[in-house]
Amino acid sequence: MATVKDLLNKLKGVNVSSLTATVIKENEKEIISVNQQELSQGRNFIGQIVGLYSKRTESLSKDSNPRRPKKAGQPYNFEDTGELFDRMFIIYRNTKLIINSRGKGDSDKTLFVDGNDLLGFNDVSQNIINQEIIKPALQKKFRAKTKL
Repeated sequence: MATVKDLLNKLKGVNVSSLTATVIKENEKEIISVNQQELSQGRNFIGQIVGLYSKRTESLSKDSNPRRPKKAGQPYNFEDTGELFDRMFIIYRNTKLIINSRGKGDSDKTLFVDGNDLLGFNDVSQNIINQEIIKPALQKKFRAKTKL
């Protein structure tokens, strides 16, 4: 049976920050999907509907063959070409998760994405990420590393 001293020695060898960064990288797609679910419903990360498609947008979009249809009166789904979603990535810095995308398009689209709080996490989504994604994965890694 391990002594308290044995356990403390095992714990000293664990770099929690590095382990957390590894877990975040390994679960990046799942973490990103939390933000994508909000966007698919037309909501920014604050939970607000960003806008509704007009009849003109619905008509014009038929020629561009969007990933998901743009129906008049429905919330924006942010999946026109799929670039915004497909090119999302996570940065883990100073214990904070930052989500961004290389698929924001030209400067006008970038201003729209950034100005409407499309990429990010609110308290509810952060809790889901922490409790349902990061915590279980971190516990598993921690147990494997310390053999507890």
